[in-house]
Amino acid sequence: MWDTVARLNETADQAGVVQLLTQAASQLGADAACFIGSVRLSASRRAHRLIAACDPAWASDYLLRQRFEHDPWLLHARRGTDPALGSAIPPASVDQQDTVAAAHTAGLRSTWVIPAISSVGEDRIGVLYLASGVVGRFEQDPLLAFRVKVVGRSLAMELHEWLHIQMRRELLAESRLTDAEIDLLRHEEQGHGSKAIAIALNTEPKTVDCRFQRIIAKMGVASRREAWRVARVHGVI
Repeated sequence: MWDTVARLNETADQAGVVQLLTQAASQLGADAACFIGSVRLSASRRAHRLIAACDPAWASDYLLRQRFEHDPWLLHARRGTDPALGSAIPPASVDQQDTVAAAHTAGLRSTWVIPAISSVGEDRIGVLYLASGVVGRFEQDPLLAFRVKVVGRSLAMELHEWLHIQMRRELLAESRLTDAEIDLLRHEEQGHGSKAIAIALNTEPKTVDCRFQRIIAKMGVASRREAWRVARVHGVI
């Protein structure tokens, strides 16, 4: 089991990770598994990624219908770090009830919800769902539940790190940020204004502003502060 978890770091493609996740889930007595990564891009916008070793139709529906907006299990991961049974997380709205019902229909009937701890808090979260199609499977087997909690936490953290690395690579490939532009974002991180940055770089404030405008365009964000936030949660700075 631990060997399967350790091999995640050696796997470069998502298909390989899904295969290892399927294997790990089976070893833990689960029929299905899904890891959800959520990154805050702005005050009102988040990006979500799934590594799904479960019903592909459910995974597609989850993203298409943006069920992450009404997922009580994902909300649990945003609020705390303790693993919990899905049955112990009651839906708080009709939309949340519908999201849980869709998961049950797809075979996630007895589910452990295992958050992955992040160094940047709620800005980057991850959660692992380990599920059985048998109602009460994990609720009725304390020994199995303990094993899932212990090993599942390590599995969640490895998946979180793997997905973080992939998203960082994708951001850099898509935005094509240069080292100089990343250095500008480091100045933004320190709260330096254009005048202070211009002095440090021996240039003009308007030149600094122009460079930030290029960064904003490259990253598809609304401001230099948002550019810094996106770079930070992706581990670019």
